[in-house]
Amino acid sequence: AADAAGNVTTASFTVTVVDEQAPAITGMPDDITQPTDAGKVNAVVGWTIPEAIDNVGVASFLPSKAPGSSFPLGVTTVTYTALDVAGNETIATFTVTVLDDEVPVISGLPDDIVQATDAGVSTAVVTWAAPTVTDNVAVAATDSDHAPGGSFPLGTTTVTYRAEDEAGNKTMASFTVTVVDEEKPVFSGIPVDRALTTDTGKATAIATWTAPTAVDNVGVVNLVSSHQPGAVFPVGASQVTYTATDAAGNEALATFTVTVADDEAPMITGMPADIVVAAD
Repeated sequence: AADAAGNVTTASFTVTVVDEQAPAITGMPDDITQPTDAGKVNAVVGWTIPEAIDNVGVASFLPSKAPGSSFPLGVTTVTYTALDVAGNETIATFTVTVLDDEVPVISGLPDDIVQATDAGVSTAVVTWAAPTVTDNVAVAATDSDHAPGGSFPLGTTTVTYRAEDEAGNKTMASFTVTVVDEEKPVFSGIPVDRALTTDTGKATAIATWTAPTAVDNVGVVNLVSSHQPGAVFPVGASQVTYTATDAAGNEALATFTVTVADDEAPMITGMPADIVVAAD
């Protein structure tokens, strides 16, 4: 400022412009949910890298994890930090959630088993190598409705193995055990061979015997004979056959022989009385 006499006075102040504007982060990914990679407890996750802009310039822009990183099970927060030349900082985040969607794997399951009944009973004790269960994370529980070495009835039974992992993923696998009856009925009391002579005045003989019995591990369905006790047999050898059949169609045969011999001499009838006559 100057007056009329030429005196001059000067006074001043300063204007300081500072950058208080934080960087802006754009294109930030939405939260990501992804299953574990096959057979693993983690997942490789990718995304499009966001951008950072600033009015005076971005000094650094760094993530806590880069795209293509491996993430563990659960929730992980990914943080991007942008810093401008004035030291203003902006932080943006999103989450990566890795879930276990992989079911346990049951390996070594037996093929279907077909086995005959154990001797004398209608069941069979069946054994097999128990399968194994694996999981990408951890197996929580396994069970089966039948164990190796168990007794199985006639027919087909389904054996089921179940497994569950710690995430609640479940799986099951099964095979069948078929027990068949291959055991034939067993006879007892089979008569010994019989030797008879013809009945008086006849060419035949009546033979009698105590009929045999038959037992079976699952039950005899039918017992038949070619001849019954008290039957008439001709001269010569005749075979008597008993046939026993069980419910599975297994058949057993038992035989004995009836031999009829003719020990009766011929009879002469109408024989004249002694004759006395005079010579011609």
